[in-house]
Amino acid sequence: MDMIEQTIHAKIVELARALGRDARSLGFGDEIPASGLLDSPALMELIMWCEMEFGIEIEQEQLTLDNFGSIDAIAAFVKGARK
Repeated sequence: MDMIEQTIHAKIVELARALGRDARSLGFGDEIPASGLLDSPALMELIMWCEMEFGIEIEQEQLTLDNFGSIDAIAAFVKGARK
């Protein structure tokens, strides 16, 4: 686990808390959409936050479970996009 994963996890916990849900136990490999912790607007907020936080641009076709399904997937996508 590195700083990117920790930062993403903290943001998901924050977004879930705003919805009255506790995401602190969400594992880095757990599927975020299937967890029910975030609703669609919160997922979109997470994606927009990733763009701003990590200085990347995310194209519509990149919005897949392979890229954004879990914390690990998001971190790998961010790392690849920052190269």
